[in-house]
Parts: sequence; structure tokens; C-alpha cells
Amino acid sequence: MRFRKSISICKGVKLNFSKSGVSATVGGKGISANVGKQGVYLNTSLPGTGIYDRKRLVNFNNIDALGNLSIGGLNVSEVLGIKKPAAKASSKRPANAATEIPEDFQLEMAEDGSISVYDGDGMRIGDTAVLNKIKNTASYRKMVEEMVKQQLDAFNAETEAFVNIGQLAPDVLRANEFERALRESRPETAPIAPFPDPEPTREGIYAWLEAEAKKSVTGFFNVEKKREDYVRTHLAEAYAQEHEAWEARKAEYEEEQRAAMAEENERLAEEHERRMEMLRAGLEGSEEAVEGAIEDWLHSLELPIDFDVDFEYNAETGVLMADMDLPEIEDLPTEKMVEMSSGKLRTKEKTQKELRQEYTRCVFGLGVFCAANFFNCAPAMQRILLSGYTQRRDGKTGERKDTYIYSVIFDRAAFERAGFQKKEPEDFVNKFKSRVNMNASGELKEIEPYTEEDLA
Repeated sequence: MRFRKSISICKGVKLNFSKSGVSATVGGKGISANVGKQGVYLNTSLPGTGIYDRKRLVNFNNIDALGNLSIGGLNVSEVLGIKKPAAKASSKRPANAATEIPEDFQLEMAEDGSISVYDGDGMRIGDTAVLNKIKNTASYRKMVEEMVKQQLDAFNAETEAFVNIGQLAPDVLRANEFERALRESRPETAPIAPFPDPEPTREGIYAWLEAEAKKSVTGFFNVEKKREDYVRTHLAEAYAQEHEAWEARKAEYEEEQRAAMAEENERLAEEHERRMEMLRAGLEGSEEAVEGAIEDWLHSLELPIDFDVDFEYNAETGVLMADMDLPEIEDLPTEKMVEMSSGKLRTKEKTQKELRQEYTRCVFGLGVFCAANFFNCAPAMQRILLSGYTQRRDGKTGERKDTYIYSVIFDRAAFERAGFQKKEPEDFVNKFKSRVNMNASGELKEIEPYTEEDLA
């Protein structure tokens, strides 16, 4: 059973109170109108028959188009608490509105270079006025510059590893440096990382006991003195216990570190012995020793590119003959990432000219890198005849064949001069007796490699 309470306002008008709210009824038996929060309803009936009909005439969900509704002089909207929807607040700030920049804002860069800004609590900042102020700060510009550089470097790192292989070429040792290295060299040892936990101090223990005393020593009389006595009484014992526990943790950590480093030190010792064997073989200068040292070095390589070398050393002339099967231009990454004028990042296909330039730098750099290391295999090695070839289709037969694209005679003296690695590998190669045929578009055309007769 439902009860409804109503009061009369004037003849023919009643206010109804219920759990769902307040409504007004205008009219009497047979026909009446009811106005509530949901709208205006027309009620019709035939008294004594039970026949009844109710229809909604007005929907107040769209009240903004109606304004304030009055019935019989009564402001129904006000009585029922129906308010006209407030106008939407303007998204624009007043020109003099204060905007504060968060003390510790962070940036996040998407793959396309778009920037999101977050406050110190990790909440994304969407206020345009605040964002504009942040973007005008020197710290924001510096952070964006660093993030763009990091993302560009990360994407282009594969290309850099290919084209800058020449920068990895070592300094070439002289004969006396071979002897000194063999005499003085010692195997490296992996360092033990320091124990990360700080050593406890009396000051730290004192502060900890003070906090403990505030919790455990309570009362109303002489409480401060009791707490001081508590700290003084327990200080020596607490410090000794804490320091003893710290020493135990430190000893356990260092023992674990020593065990972990044992395997690494074994590897370093083997690497050192391999280098010493190469030095001894180089000083011996026999064909077998030098070729063995070169093979050991080639097997130890870890490079981002694949290549093969066939070589032969002549101990009498101090000449190394080497043919190098170079990587293919198709092995180079074909995309690059660039920064647009808008500040966003975009990947682009490299042009054929760019690919040829990078390939030239790669294959000449590889030649310089190998030549420097070959010289370091034997102080008696004075010259290297190095020829590089790749696989291309024969224009007549359509079959792939070895095609030489450069041949150069390196001499040791030029490599012993410091700073050669800083030169462009193509420029460095051109300082020697060399055969290179590059056309206007940057393509390396086929050449006839040097032979042993050209060394005379």
C-alpha cells in the first residue's frame, strides 16, 4: 500500500509529497494535469467506471527549451526544484587567470614524437594555459631535445653500426710496443661491486631510538627525561647489534659477488692468454704463427655485419694478401627516422643515393678496420694488399658472380700515425695506392684487383 500526502494551495491546485519528490496537480475529478520532475501529464477518467488514461504532454528532460513554467500564477519550476540548465562554462580562461607550472613535471614521447606532459603525481596535464607556460620553459625545451635525440639515435643505431665500423679500428702497435705489451700485460679482473647498504652510524641509531621512545615511553610526569634515559640505556647495545647484522649482510654479499665474478675472471684470463699468444706469434713472425694469430682474431669478432676473408702471409716480404667477401648493399637498413618541422618524428625510406653513400662508408670502413687489426697481429707485417668484392649479376649471363669493387695496398707506417681513425674511410683509402671506380651516382663499379706483381 502506498500513502501520498498533499496540501491545497488554492482551489483546484494541490501539492503532492512523496519519496520521489514534489508534484503539483491542477484540476479535479474527470480531468486534471499533474506537473512533476519528469514532466507534465494529462489525467482523464470517467468517474464511477474505473476507466482511466494518463499521457505525458511535456518532457522536462528538455526543460532548457521551456524556461520557467507557471500554472495558475504558481511558479511550478521553482516549487518543484526544476532549474533551467546552466550555460556551459567557457573553455577559455580569462586573460588574467593565474596558471601555475608544476614544480616537477615529466614528459613522455610517443613513437611519432608527440609529447604528453605529466605532473609530479603522474597525472596528465590537459590545461592548455598550463601547457603553454610549460612549453615556454628552458627545461621543457631541453628535455624535448634530449628525448628526440635519444629516439633518433635508438632508431638509427642499426645503420650507425653498419656505416661506422671503421671507427672501431684500433691503434697499430710498433715493434717495441709489442714487446712491452707482452712483458707488462696482466689479465683484467672483474671488480666486486660495493655493498649497497650504508654502514650504520651512532647518529642514525640515536634517531631511531628517539622515535622508538616516543612510542613506548608514555605518561604525564618526567616523560622527556624517561625517554632520554631510554635512548641512553639502549644506544650502545642497539648500535652493536645493528652493526654486527650489517657486517654479516656485507660479508654474505661479498661472498656471493666473488662467486659470481669467478666465472667472469676465468673468461678474462682466457682472453688475456689469447692476446698474449697472438703477440708471441706476431713477434715470431713465421707464416704459420701470423696466419694463426689472424684466424684467432677473426674467430673472436662480434660485429653487426657478415663478411669472409681469405688471406696468405709472406714472411719474407712482410706482405699479407687478403680478399674480403663484403656485405651486400641489400643488408643495409632501408629506413631512417627524421624530425619534422612540427617536432614530430617520422620514418622515411632512404634514397638510392643515401644507401650508396652508406654502403661505401661501410665497405671502406670494414677494410680499414681489418687492416689495422691485421697489422696488430705481427710487427713484421709491413704491407697489406686488400681487395673487396661483392656478388652481382653478370649482364651477359644473368648469373651472380664475384665482382671486385676496390683494391688497396696499405702500408704500416700510415697506420702507426695516431688519429687515422678520425678520417673518413674513403678519404683514408684514397691516400694509398688503390683502385676504385665510383660513378656520378655513387655506385661502386667493377674493377680489376691488384695482384702480387703490383707490389713491386
